[in-house]
Amino acid sequence: MLQTGDFESLLKGVVIRRFYTAKDGRVWLATQKQGTYVISGDRQSVLKLETPPSRQAAANTAIAETDNGEIWLSGTLGIEIRDAASGRLKKTLRGNLLDKYGLRGDLVYPLLTSRSGLVWLGVTNVGLQYYNPQSDKFRHFDKYAPQLKTTFDSYLANVLKVSESELLVLNQHAPTRLDLTTGYADPLLKEQADRNTQFFSAVKQSEDVYWLGGGNGNVFRFNITSQTLNEFKLPLAKNDGVFVRHLALSHNDELWIGSDRGLAKLNVHTLAFSKPANIDGTPFINYVRELMVDTQNRVWVGTTSGFGVIDKNRNEVRLYSKESGTEGTLRHNTIVQFLQNRRGEILIYNKSGIDRLVEHENDIMRLVPFADQATADMDNEDVLFQLANGEYRLGARFLLNENGKPIHKFGEADGVRESGHGRSIIPINDGLLHTSINGLVLMTQDAGEPWHYEPPLAITELSVGNQPLTFDYMQPNIRVAASANQFSLRFAALDYSAPKANRYRYKLLGYDTDWIDTPADVRQAKYTSLPPGEYSLLIEGSNRNGNWNNAPLTLTVSVEAKFFETGWFKALVLLLGAVVIAALFRWRLALAKTKQREAYEKREAIRRAEMMTELMDQKNKMLAEVTHDLRTPLAMVKMQLEALQDGVLQADEKSYDTMQKRIAGLNQLVGDIYQLSLMESSALILNKQSVNLSELLASAVDSFLPMMQQKNIRLELCNDTSGELKLMLDESRFNQVLNNLMKNSYRYTDEQGLVRITLTQGDGRAVVCFEDSHPAISETELERVFERLYRAQSTRDKSKSGSGLGLWICRSIVEAHGGEITASASPLGGLGITIKLPL
Repeated sequence: MLQTGDFESLLKGVVIRRFYTAKDGRVWLATQKQGTYVISGDRQSVLKLETPPSRQAAANTAIAETDNGEIWLSGTLGIEIRDAASGRLKKTLRGNLLDKYGLRGDLVYPLLTSRSGLVWLGVTNVGLQYYNPQSDKFRHFDKYAPQLKTTFDSYLANVLKVSESELLVLNQHAPTRLDLTTGYADPLLKEQADRNTQFFSAVKQSEDVYWLGGGNGNVFRFNITSQTLNEFKLPLAKNDGVFVRHLALSHNDELWIGSDRGLAKLNVHTLAFSKPANIDGTPFINYVRELMVDTQNRVWVGTTSGFGVIDKNRNEVRLYSKESGTEGTLRHNTIVQFLQNRRGEILIYNKSGIDRLVEHENDIMRLVPFADQATADMDNEDVLFQLANGEYRLGARFLLNENGKPIHKFGEADGVRESGHGRSIIPINDGLLHTSINGLVLMTQDAGEPWHYEPPLAITELSVGNQPLTFDYMQPNIRVAASANQFSLRFAALDYSAPKANRYRYKLLGYDTDWIDTPADVRQAKYTSLPPGEYSLLIEGSNRNGNWNNAPLTLTVSVEAKFFETGWFKALVLLLGAVVIAALFRWRLALAKTKQREAYEKREAIRRAEMMTELMDQKNKMLAEVTHDLRTPLAMVKMQLEALQDGVLQADEKSYDTMQKRIAGLNQLVGDIYQLSLMESSALILNKQSVNLSELLASAVDSFLPMMQQKNIRLELCNDTSGELKLMLDESRFNQVLNNLMKNSYRYTDEQGLVRITLTQGDGRAVVCFEDSHPAISETELERVFERLYRAQSTRDKSKSGSGLGLWICRSIVEAHGGEITASASPLGGLGITIKLPL
């Protein structure tokens, strides 16, 4: 009974232990065993709230208000929860150590509502507990509620919806009607004799008539209005101990009955039984775990060895299993549940997960996995239910999209508890009722909304260089001195609803390229040996659903440079490095030069040695050839002189001419040798004068014409220049070149041959070309004709008096004049010599 009055009349003598100003401005008072009072917002009146007898001796010590409009008062007898607007007592909580989700003790002194909306309780001899008001979206009915203890302290076999506020609960004791509004349970059967009957399944035929499956091969027709219960025995050889676990009504009022011994059908109008058989006519004897009638009035039968399908108006069961009729696409033969979704697809829940039927042709069914990610994350078999928007509920824990992909997973922090194997999900009012073997969970319409709280971040530990420091939130910066080598800090996201599910990451701008994740049980950022400079450390935390806070915690990190990281030290190191590199470079360069000089000197020594060897070989060869060339004419002259002395040879003009020719040849050979010595000793001196090259060539041709005629060799001079062509030449030396070339042409040109001399000019040079007819010399020999003492193999038999020095002397004289001389094959068939002289 509520009492209203003024301060004087109601609060006189009241021991007030706590004041609390609610969100509506009213003041709540916690008293010492004197009840609960509320002072109006205008402070003009006081309201004393009604206190139940069980709370009369409670000394209230603390008050807190939740975000869902409740006022919590704690004290010596647990918690009382009142409506913040009306003050009505909604619930009392007492300590219960058997309930892992309940209050752990009666002595609750402090209460606090955190920013996230959690209500924190200080329980004596226990510690801290918290309650999430959002978990009210999952309302549990189990044995820990005193009025429901009898209903839920045993195995729940089945739950059936009677109305939007009432359920039929079947357990191991007796069927119970549960009022969802008050939470109280009443027996379904009023007759005491009927209450001992056990029921394991139920189906609703009409508002008054229910069919119940018993435990001895029987079914019961129960009229809830008249309270009449009629039993029907299944057509079995033995009914005792046969549990009827599933019932299903077809669209033509046929009751399908699934038991431990197979399947039966009951016409609810004629009350006649029939027993379906296998497609081959043999009896259908299987443990039936599940029944479903689809929109085509086909009956789907779930067993422990696969599933069967009974077509409309037929009484034969066609069996499908992992081994038969599904081509192995059914992943397990133990069937848990059937569901036909809004697209007409059949979903088959089995021990290995959920399979979706995608093709049914020629008595072959093909299935594909569905919702694999969610079923793999489940500890117990549960039940699948499709919502009006096409999404699915998989038990109380998972919300799936139309394709079976998880949208959200709910846990203890959301209010979902462990409840064992799921039985069914029943739409009721604006929510869903999830039934399991251990209890019921009523989920509100917005139970699918995830936790959106964005927790603030707090720095819990800070150390720089292994020295613990106190973090200053007013100046969020970290200074790392030059003497310190590292810093580390720990942090926490202040979402305590499920701390282990919070996520953490950090990134040091200017150093890290990506975010670095750190586990919830570590929550630490640590850096060692950072380069000196200014950095920004960003830290982010998430709530239990993984939603990151929008504004990361930002800290400024200043790392001072160590002495060896300063600019002057680096400059000094660079300078020393440059000096060392320069010294090393100079040393290496000197070493390289020394090695290069040694290699050069070695190569030069080898070259000189080779050259000396070659010169000695040439000298020896020359001496041998000169000796041979001198000995032969000398021997001839000696023989002629001895012949003249002995009178063998007459002293006539012919004899003297012959000796004169021999002596002339000797003189020429000596001249060539002398010329060679001048060339090698660089003692050749040129007396250059302006010389008319055209006249010089014409004179040489005239002087050699009689000699050429002796072998019938034609000698031609072709002058293609205009006017006089004067050059600075040593006339005698150049005449020697012309004479040598003329003599070679005479010696080595076949009789009746041709020798052509051509004079041209161009590019600032005069060009003299000697060409003769056969014989020719090879390409290899052309490259060597200017070597001293070399005579072409093809010319050796032409004249035995040649020394091999003529062309070498020609080259030396031409090069001394700044010109060049080359040899090539003559168009006339012999040798061509070309001389180019600067004008």
